[in-house]
Amino acid sequence: MKNCLLIRYGEMSLKQRNRNLFEKRLRQNIARILSPSSQVTLEQSHQRLIVHGPLDQLEALAPRLTETPGILSVRPATILPLNWEEMLAKLLEILKKFNSDPQTFAVKTQRSDKRYFMDSSSMNISLGEFIKNEKPQWTVHLKKPDLLLRFLVTPKNIYLSTTDLQGIGGLPVGTANYLALLLSGGIDSPVAGYCMQKRGVPILAIHFHSFPYTGPQSLNKVKDLRHMLGNYQKHLPLYIVHFTDIQEAIKKFCKPKYGIILARRMMMRISENIAKQRRCLGLITGDSLGQVSSQTLENMNVIGSATTLPIYRPLISYDKQDIITIAKKINTFRISNRPFEDCCSLFIDKETKTRSTIKSAEQQEKSLNIDELVEEACQNIEIF
Repeated sequence: MKNCLLIRYGEMSLKQRNRNLFEKRLRQNIARILSPSSQVTLEQSHQRLIVHGPLDQLEALAPRLTETPGILSVRPATILPLNWEEMLAKLLEILKKFNSDPQTFAVKTQRSDKRYFMDSSSMNISLGEFIKNEKPQWTVHLKKPDLLLRFLVTPKNIYLSTTDLQGIGGLPVGTANYLALLLSGGIDSPVAGYCMQKRGVPILAIHFHSFPYTGPQSLNKVKDLRHMLGNYQKHLPLYIVHFTDIQEAIKKFCKPKYGIILARRMMMRISENIAKQRRCLGLITGDSLGQVSSQTLENMNVIGSATTLPIYRPLISYDKQDIITIAKKINTFRISNRPFEDCCSLFIDKETKTRSTIKSAEQQEKSLNIDELVEEACQNIEIF
């Protein structure tokens, strides 16, 4: 008997007129994660994808598919014939080889082909009786069975699955336009990038590096974070901005309590420059309301006013523990926790202004040659 993976998607099914474009992008994203030697093939069938291939390759592929944005669930399945008697004969073989012995079971049938001679309810009853005859020790329990046997009827085959692997849902990466992520070495910004990727947004990453105050370990940490986020899209460029001269100028000419706010405003200006060159439609930050002094509503307003691009803050209402939970799930938490500081943490003043105004920030910036500092930083960007 042949095996396959049944891929279900959620929100994509609502995209009536554009659904074909979403499905095409999802197929491309799945093809990207296949190895060159893979014998796996993809089939589009009735608002789902079916992945065919050798069992060992399907088993290796299934966990990766569950981490692919746009996929709601992955169900390893056995392909059965449409003919009722032939299907029951194959089902009997499966039942005889069944390794586990659940106490309770249930049958759930779905017909994408309504022309099949038996409706779903009748199939549930008939299949349930057949299984009960072969496994009399199993008890039917419809609400919370130990084993749920799902039968999917299509025009070509019947598919039997007993496992449902939960995917991350969302939309396929690449169905929206690019955004630029301000990627620090902390916990929050990688999670913010992931949240936007999950909504179909491909990202590029911008990191502000303050050598010699931050060393190569700090930079390597950011590269590793970029690598983890790169698992969700085809290519994720990393822009390294050398930020030392700007921070030293702010420290020399401006009041310490405005330091982090002015530094973040400069980051917005530089990020806008990069984003517009790459035709990004906005910026992403890992801001969470009230988490640190620069993330009060007043300070976020002041920082955001330095750019004309929209700023997307997907974590704005998240608790820190919520963010940590996602970071652990996407394997960025341990990387972020490496003991190497980023440029922001080095120049934070204990008396940072928590309720600054645009007017007061602009007053402080009169001591800086903003255009020259931004231009110099943009001319010395490294791209990885």
